[in-house]
Parts: sequence; structure tokens; C-alpha cells
Amino acid sequence: MSICYTAIKPTGEMTLGNYFGTVCQWKALSTEHQCFFSVADLHAITVQQDPKQLYERCLQFLAFYMACGFDQSSATLYIQSHVAQHAELQWLLTNLTHVGELERMTQYKDKSQGLKDQAISAGLLNYPILMAADILLYQANVVPVGDDQKQHLELTREIIQRFNHRYQSSWAVPEPLIRSSGGRLMGLQYPDKKMSKSEGGENNVIFFTDSMKSVQKKIMKAVTDSEGTIDYDPVARPGISNLVSLYATLSNTSHQAVCEQFDGQGYGQFKRALAELVIGVMEPIQSQMYTYLDDPEMLLTIARQGADKARVIASKNLEVFKNTIGLVSR
Repeated sequence: MSICYTAIKPTGEMTLGNYFGTVCQWKALSTEHQCFFSVADLHAITVQQDPKQLYERCLQFLAFYMACGFDQSSATLYIQSHVAQHAELQWLLTNLTHVGELERMTQYKDKSQGLKDQAISAGLLNYPILMAADILLYQANVVPVGDDQKQHLELTREIIQRFNHRYQSSWAVPEPLIRSSGGRLMGLQYPDKKMSKSEGGENNVIFFTDSMKSVQKKIMKAVTDSEGTIDYDPVARPGISNLVSLYATLSNTSHQAVCEQFDGQGYGQFKRALAELVIGVMEPIQSQMYTYLDDPEMLLTIARQGADKARVIASKNLEVFKNTIGLVSR
């Protein structure tokens, strides 16, 4: 069975975009691959985080995964820093990575410019090396990525190929797994940008901590256009197309089927139906998520069990890697 690795950074609240980008994939992935899912707290600290908030968000994301029905028997869920081999392998891979490659990363350029007068950490520059270590540590064959991570995965592939060439090795070179649709939810107020608070404020994004009344209000206020018909044309009509895409993904149907279902109906009718659909998905997950959060010790037990499973594979692969480059075994 092939191996799949993916991670989520606990740097914000759980959104409907997280649900689309990760949860909608992992159930299917778990039937096809041996899967490792991590809460990437080491990635989060490449920029300054509030310690209390970071701790709470790690638990929130664990609770979110579990509330969505994560099956610990078919996949491994853990907190990244609980498996020390991630950081150790990152250092080893640092010596296989060129500074120029890191400086060319688009995300590094964007984030470093956003910091303005703040000092830029070496961790922000080296972020893609830790990502490479995450993947290489389990010899992952496939990695689900969004558009914003494709460049990082290409560097990961380059680093692994460099290692294989230098040491005549045959470490797995991962392939990107990109969803054909629904993989990236766009903003309710700015449908040309991804769904996030930073891109358009509170009404631009749906959080799993929102009240269901708030969810309905946000959808009813979502940007459409003046045409008044339910259609799917992301270029000419991004607003209504984004809502059609949301409906299609949550109802597991096609864009065309959604347009046909609401043919002749107005935006108000369509938005009310969409709000009902979104709430139907979110409400039971939110309720279960809060149940898990009420028992943090149980969440920590889940995290420890996952880390113990991950560490078995990680330790074995790291030892092989170290022997390959000539380090003396303990």
C-alpha cells in the first residue's frame, strides 16, 4: 500500500475551507493509502505565536478531526512536535538544500514582505525543508496539496532526488494529489480570493465555531452579481459560481446539477437552501467537537497514541537515512 502524508497548521480557527481541503479527502485517502495526518505545530512557530493560543488551537484541530469521524484504526493522527524525528531529519536535509532555492519560494517572499519591520526568522526561510522532512520521514508516495503548496512540494521532490543521486539511494519521490474541484473554498465577500478572515473580514469566512444563526447570515450576505440566475462561470461570475461550487461539494453532485436544480429560482431561495445544507453538515460536527474539547485529557491521549504509532515508522526510516549518509549508529 502506498503512503500518504498531510498536515494542517494550527494558526487559525477551523473553517469550512479546512473541511473542504482536508476532511473531505482523508476518508477516501485512508481506504487507498497508509495515511499520516499531523497537526503541524512546528510549522506554525515559523512566525510568532501566542503560546496559550497555539496550545488551544492544537487541541481544537485534534477535536475537529475526531468530530469529523477520524478513524484511528485506518490512519494515524498526531501532533508534529510529539515525533522528534521530524526536526532531526530537517537538520539533515538542510545540508542538501541550497539557500537560493529557499529564497525563491513565493510564500517566503510574500510572508517576509508582510512582516515589514519585524525580524525574519531562519525558520520561515527553512519552512520548506521541514515540509520535506515531514514527507521523507514516512517515505510518502502521495501528498495532498493546494495551489499555494505546489512550489514547496516541487522543492521537496528536488531534495529527495538530490539525496537519491548523491547516495545512490531509492527513497520514494512523492507525487502531488490535487483535488479537481472543491479543494479550495473561496471567500463569501471576495470570491476571487481564498476563504479567510485576513482576506475579507469575519463575513468572508465560515468558522466551525460560528453559531448556526451566524452561518446563515453570512451566506445570505454572500456576494453574487446582478444577473439573478443560478449559473456556474467562475471567470465571468465568480460570486454565484463560488456558492454553486459550495453546494455541489457538500451535496456530492455536479455544478450543472445544482444549476438545473435551482433553475428559475432567485438568489434568496438558493442562498436559503445553501445555508440549510451547510448547517446540516456543520451542526453535528460542531456539537461533537465541543464534546471532545470538554475532555482535553482524552484528546492528549489520542495525540500520544498517534505519535507512538508514527514514531515506529519515523525512527526506522530516520535510522536508514542516517546510515546512508554515513552517520554512526547508536
